[in-house]
Amino acid sequence: MAITTINSVIKEKEHKLTPAMIKKIESRAKEPDLTDPDAPEITGDQIARAIRRGRPLKQETTKPVSIRINERILAKLRASGKGWQTRLSAKISQLVRKGLL
Repeated sequence: MAITTINSVIKEKEHKLTPAMIKKIESRAKEPDLTDPDAPEITGDQIARAIRRGRPLKQETTKPVSIRINERILAKLRASGKGWQTRLSAKISQLVRKGLL
């Protein structure tokens, strides 16, 4: 790794490298290149997909909303157990598809 490259990293990342850190980087630059010359270049998109964390994105996303629901109805929905919001959303979607809502 050339000094100019190290300097560009310092400027780009706005890091302050100690002389020991610079020496370590320069020593690693002298190591042989172990990359496979036959392997295709990795694209930014491939890197982004490789480092993605969390759940996979859904086709249809949901949006949090605040609505007022009758207290008795809300109690009954909550009493139906975990996933009541998902079931309520599915029921509303079903009514919309049927044209009833």
